[in-house]
Amino acid sequence: MNRIIYIILFSFLFIQCEDDKHIAVSNKNVEGRYIHLETENIYLFVPEKVKLYTNDEYAQFINSIENEEFRKMERARYLQMKYGSAGNFYIMASEDSEIDVTFRTVPYIPINKEVSQQILKYLNREHKAGGRILGLESSFSRAGIIKKGDDRIFRAIFLYKGIDLLTGENAEIYTYFYLVNREGKSFVLSFNSRKAYDFDSYVQKIKL
Repeated sequence: MNRIIYIILFSFLFIQCEDDKHIAVSNKNVEGRYIHLETENIYLFVPEKVKLYTNDEYAQFINSIENEEFRKMERARYLQMKYGSAGNFYIMASEDSEIDVTFRTVPYIPINKEVSQQILKYLNREHKAGGRILGLESSFSRAGIIKKGDDRIFRAIFLYKGIDLLTGENAEIYTYFYLVNREGKSFVLSFNSRKAYDFDSYVQKIKL
């Protein structure tokens, strides 16, 4: 189940973080819809089948997980994401569990190579822990800084592969992590998916 995955999982030791320069980024006409986060006055663009969960709705989902170990893991993950740092937190997912999306506001963070490397060092521990718990093999695609106009985006991408402990079937889980600076605001956005999507284009279509 892809919602069990820890959201931010990368290693500075194994990824070459690209220099602070312009990186080509998608802005294609992908299919989806806007979800309005009223408190933030931000419109997120997400795949069509993704819905925003309230705290009560997600708590009900966690309670519905039959596997006791996974239920405890997901509850701990959710509470850590919700209360583990400052800022407002939102969780979205498709009913078929193919995609989940998390969004958090954070204090303004300048995005540069030094900051990116610090993030990757911290996330290395999460990556290793997640791999051990889930028994999945991780592989990395890339990490770097995207410049587009005044926007700065730190992006990191990886893939988990292996046997799903719940179903016993082969599993592939893609994670796209973004730290975004836009119009004086900083926020973190993460997509977990069992299929490859052009998530760069979804991020580019966010409206503030």
